Amino acid sequence: MLTIIAGVPAVGKSTYAVGKQCIEFDNWVASAYDASLSEAMKCYRKNYPKSNDAYLAYVVNSYKNGIEYLIDTFTYRSDRKIALDFFKSNGIKTISLTYFVASLNTVLERNQRRKCRLADDIVAELWINQEFPNADEGFDNLKIVCTD
Repeated sequence: MLTIIAGVPAVGKSTYAVGKQCIEFDNWVASAYDASLSEAMKCYRKNYPKSNDAYLAYVVNSYKNGIEYLIDTFTYRSDRKIALDFFKSNGIKTISLTYFVASLNTVLERNQRRKCRLADDIVAELWINQEFPNADEGFDNLKIVCTD
């Protein structure tokens, strides 16, 4: 099963992943052996002209090599649908979504403490415009986690 861990920046996705004792590489939570994301992505970008297609193809290949978790924002339903359709059409049969939510104040406060901090207005815009997932999106499992 591939588990997608999603939500706005600074909502607690990486904290959750660290608690699951996974290792994070960019927006991946992967088994400890996959430390070469950047080099692998260069290869995928050559074969897939759109960067999103390269990213999704890398997820599929990584899953086939034992990756179980993917961290990404996926705050928009349309982005989740593109990813879900791509993953299912490439042989990933079971896909779970764990979507993290928190108040805007909590997210902005956490953003202030991050090493790679985003501009508060960008975080706020993503928070305001996020589209919460629901059961009809097609995920095999859906869990909403409040991190306030």
